[in-house]
Amino acid sequence: MANTCAICGATINVFQAQKLADGNYLCRKTCCKKALTKYFDFVGATLPSFQAHAAQVEKGTEIWNELFVPNLKGKSIKKTFSPVYVAPELGLMALVETRYKFMFFGKSECACVFRLDNLVGYETEQESKTVDGKQQTEYFIHF
Repeated sequence: MANTCAICGATINVFQAQKLADGNYLCRKTCCKKALTKYFDFVGATLPSFQAHAAQVEKGTEIWNELFVPNLKGKSIKKTFSPVYVAPELGLMALVETRYKFMFFGKSECACVFRLDNLVGYETEQESKTVDGKQQTEYFIHF
């Protein structure tokens, strides 16, 4: 039994299809990859919620490449835990998903970028250390 992708209109079989909560199907080859596949719940999503998430990922990836990637080497962007990066000067945080085509080759990144103002709660803490006779201050953000 073949189904049709609700986004691109491709004919897909059972193994290539991802069914959404509202009964629509998405093709796994192209359309499902528009979302953050590790963090987005396809089973509980509807077609409009998927389209909104895909648009957010597209815009977030552009912002990630434009604002975050050039500043990753500097100390202005904090890496909290693996996929979350925070840029306090910009007032932004990014949830990043790294994808590989084959093992460690063909790396690409997709991101959702959020404003820090939209968080329910976070607080910053600073910790001072003395390393090799020099005073260093580290900042931590707790969400």
